[in-house]
Amino acid sequence: MNVTTRSGSVNGGTGGYPDALIPNVDEFDRQCRSAFPFDVPTGENRVVWYEVSVPPNAPAGDYNGNVVRGMR
Repeated sequence: MNVTTRSGSVNGGTGGYPDALIPNVDEFDRQCRSAFPFDVPTGENRVVWYEVSVPPNAPAGDYNGNVVRGMR
């Protein structure tokens, strides 16, 4: 998000700051938050945090997978 007004904090500033971590679907009320998809302007980047659930009995090792569009 682009912050245009500096806050009163000594750490406050202006410019581009990452937005809060917004889930695709709210875990409490199961409502879609419309966080995805999103556009990334040329010359910029975005970070996406994915939570991966691993079964407790899964053996240690390297695993491969794919990220696909989830619940909507």
